[in-house]
Amino acid sequence: MSLPPYIKEGVIRCPCVKCDCMKFGKLEEVKVHLYMVGFIANYFVWTNHGEMDGSHGIFHNMVVGESRRSRENRNSDSRIHDMVANAFGMHFGGEPNENIEQTPNDEARHFYEQLEEASHPLREGRPHSELSVAVRLLSIKSDWNISQAAMDSFIDLMRELVDEEIELPVMDVKGKTKDNPKARMDLQEYCRQPELHLQTSNNGKLFKPKESYTFTLEERRQICDWVNDPNNGVNQFLKDISWGPGVEVTTYSKQVYYAPYPFRRNKSDWWVVIKTKPSSVHQIVRSAPLSKALIIKINLVFLACFLIAYAGLLLRPSTSVYHENAESIVVCSSRECKAGGEIKMKEELKQPVVNDTIRKMIKHDQLSSFLDTMGKGTNSKIGMVNMEDENISDWSKHGDIIIPVEFEKVSDLFEWKDLFPPWIDEEEEIIVPKCPKIPMPVFDNYGRMDMIVAKLPCKYPEEGWGRDVFRVQVHLVVANLVVKRGKKGLNGKIKVVFLSKCRPMVELFRCDDLMKQEGDWWYYQLDVVKLEQKVSLPIGSCNLALPFWGKEMNEVYDVSHIKSITKTAKREAYATVLHSSEDYVCGALALAQSLLRTGTKHDLLLLLDLSISEPKREALVKAGWKLRFIDRIRNPRAKNKTYNEYNYSKFRLWQLTDYDKIIFVDSDIIVLRNIDFLFYLPQLSATGNSRSIFNSGLMVIEPSNCTFDMFMQRTKDVISYNGGDQGFLNEVFVWWHRLPRRINFLKDFWTKKNGISRKDHWYGADPPILYTIHYLGLKPWMCYRDYDCNWNVLEYHEYANDDAHWRWWKFHDTMDEKLQKYCGLSRLDIIRLEWMRNKAEKLGFKNEHWKINVTDPRRLV
Repeated sequence: MSLPPYIKEGVIRCPCVKCDCMKFGKLEEVKVHLYMVGFIANYFVWTNHGEMDGSHGIFHNMVVGESRRSRENRNSDSRIHDMVANAFGMHFGGEPNENIEQTPNDEARHFYEQLEEASHPLREGRPHSELSVAVRLLSIKSDWNISQAAMDSFIDLMRELVDEEIELPVMDVKGKTKDNPKARMDLQEYCRQPELHLQTSNNGKLFKPKESYTFTLEERRQICDWVNDPNNGVNQFLKDISWGPGVEVTTYSKQVYYAPYPFRRNKSDWWVVIKTKPSSVHQIVRSAPLSKALIIKINLVFLACFLIAYAGLLLRPSTSVYHENAESIVVCSSRECKAGGEIKMKEELKQPVVNDTIRKMIKHDQLSSFLDTMGKGTNSKIGMVNMEDENISDWSKHGDIIIPVEFEKVSDLFEWKDLFPPWIDEEEEIIVPKCPKIPMPVFDNYGRMDMIVAKLPCKYPEEGWGRDVFRVQVHLVVANLVVKRGKKGLNGKIKVVFLSKCRPMVELFRCDDLMKQEGDWWYYQLDVVKLEQKVSLPIGSCNLALPFWGKEMNEVYDVSHIKSITKTAKREAYATVLHSSEDYVCGALALAQSLLRTGTKHDLLLLLDLSISEPKREALVKAGWKLRFIDRIRNPRAKNKTYNEYNYSKFRLWQLTDYDKIIFVDSDIIVLRNIDFLFYLPQLSATGNSRSIFNSGLMVIEPSNCTFDMFMQRTKDVISYNGGDQGFLNEVFVWWHRLPRRINFLKDFWTKKNGISRKDHWYGADPPILYTIHYLGLKPWMCYRDYDCNWNVLEYHEYANDDAHWRWWKFHDTMDEKLQKYCGLSRLDIIRLEWMRNKAEKLGFKNEHWKINVTDPRRLV
């Protein structure tokens, strides 16, 4: 996107409409900006990124009387040369008057030869070369989203329409089809025509031996006329050998074949084609006409086929475009699409692909005994979801009323990232986030149901089986039926039965509500209040679980709707975990103090092991923590003495069953504003991290021994993407609720990873804009207080921010001095910091933080 001299410290000017080349950003940030808002107007020559204006002749050196199209073609050809040169790293620097002669190396010489050959005009006096035509065709293909098959057919038609001496580029063959050194090396590689292999002259240069014989264009025409002559018997000969080669004429690496024209039934008409064999791939290069009348007929047939295919492409939504943005091309009526201001994914997008896993009959011999133990009465109304392929006679033998629930299956083109995108514009600076709508039944068409039975799709053990959109759809259909049409039993709960070889989603159907599991059958009695809250929230992380709070920083989140449907919790608490070392004791002290400063009255729980010394335990209690001692849990997939060896100890949080809700907060976080309102949200609520996953540094959970036992059963089979607890939890809780990033603001991760405006001023705002700051990378208490030591490590530059560093130390200075002393530096810490400073100086980091004079008094202790 920019020449090397114009890339400074990994950032370039952003040419989007909003930044107008006035702001800098990393390449990924610039890409996201361009995707979302587009280029600034008329920025065709990237002068701010190293492309030279006048040298291309785009605005200068115009020929008097030259047509606009000719000038555009000439300029386009010049730009194509530059584009190809950039792609191969062949940059031509220096002043125009410099005349430095340098012999190119073999690689450069080969590149120049290829570029020169491809630049020859296809016809004398015409501007187009093979290279310009190829680029133009690729541009048309990309602009109009034409399939490769359609392009191939179009190119074949072009070859037959143009004069036979013009050679059009071959779009789907690697290498070249002309007689050049590459083609000769192909012959040698495939052991063909040794007389044409490259040879070395006396002066050491390679040369191409001449072919033993060739045919001129006129001679080839004569051959075609001879073959077409009905009196010479060639037609009968070709009928006998069908599509095999007839007469072979060597012209370099080309061969002449004769075959019946495939669209004509009259076999007295034969078509002559000249083919090549570059890298053993047959490809039609040009056609020799039989007669003028036949050519006209053939051209009309091809043109009609192409127009029909092209019209079909224009009328059909593109799969590739859909995968980039599923929301933008939904085919449905205005009434269907705009219901509730959301977007509805319609069945028109579905491809006719049958999922064999879903359609496969599941054996359930245990059903009869399973039903007997459920206490199901007679004449019950039972809603059946996705049970069309199952034998449901056992359900109706007691006189029960079976109610098939109809709903439109979600499109196969609907992807998980449409529900859980890696980033949304939470501040609505550019676009308002929207969620695509998953089709649901028309609930008003159904009465009350005593029980709901559903068959769940299960693609286990396929990779990513848990992130199947159809699987989520069936879960949501059942959950909404329970809330809107479920009939409570005497215990106030609603019965639900699932048929699945995979466990139903614990995000919706809690482990504690499971009454019985037998074979592939799962029987639940559900708490409607908790489930009602779940289905009232957005269907994924495509929108915030909390309403947008407005543009002003003093406005708080509106939790009135959440309060009205949430059961009052018995007890709630904040919690964090310390184990294996004392490195994070200082962070835990600051976290407790920051929570108390916000005015919270909730308990502060600290889970710790015996690695924390007695004096530091006393300091933690003084800071505000209630201590709970735990045994560590080892990650069975971790190597010995690695950072993630015991980080599954975080699962102990789910054993805090004397609390209904826990807000877990990592000890490298400080809290700037009260976040008690998060207790109104369900499990699992968290901020996004990247891709479709959440960050487990701050999350709302609901303790449950059943859930903890499930974790322990799955520690060996769940593969964590990062080898830690965050990866594990994201495989268990694939369906989660997005909190605003201000609530768990990952230090400079958001601003440098997702192409949004930098928010440096948020760190120092007073009163605070952010609710918390999550210090990724090297922690503030592990650095000198003078500057963020992440600047001294190249891999941590993305986490470096002096404003955020200063904010932590400002809070540190407000703590009791008796607590501050536990944030000191050891001799080993000082050695490490000095080593990093020296390394940064040797590498010459341009941020020059290694030059800052260190005044931190801890350096002398």
